[in-house]
Amino acid sequence: MPAVAAANERLTLTPTAHTTTASARPAVAIYGAIAIVLFAFVAFFAHAHLPLPYKQGVKPADYSGPSVLEGWVRFDAGWYRSIAEHGYYFRGDKEQSSVAFFPVYPLVMRGLHSVFGGDTAAWGIFITLAAGTAGASRASVKSVLATRWPCSCCGPMRGTCSARSMPTRSSSR
Repeated sequence: MPAVAAANERLTLTPTAHTTTASARPAVAIYGAIAIVLFAFVAFFAHAHLPLPYKQGVKPADYSGPSVLEGWVRFDAGWYRSIAEHGYYFRGDKEQSSVAFFPVYPLVMRGLHSVFGGDTAAWGIFITLAAGTAGASRASVKSVLATRWPCSCCGPMRGTCSARSMPTRSSSR
């Protein structure tokens, strides 16, 4: 019975906002550095106008914005831009159709374009970078929490915690 009482008296360990923000900084910095290098690489090759392979009957994305962004609006980006600007269409098996793409990404592109204006494809690039930053931050924080509080449900020692190993209010004072 004392073990059950101790388990009920468990001290909840919660990280502070400062701890989680500080733990996310390295991952976000690494992601940012990779994104900058990749952006420069793609911009260089798009600006050099190197031909990219296209399958027979597949047209490149229609883009008339800054040439440094041209490399980011090819292939599937053209489909997402078309969906954001014109919606979905299906013309049978005679030509490719936009119905293979999920709707959330083009809906967010369209929403940002409606509110702030600008080029729809540029909003797609922004969404991609913002989602990558959020993903790197979340993965980093989750990893840090799992190593600092290994008795949490997502930690590496899952299933090894017992009521005796958990800090209690009385033992933590």
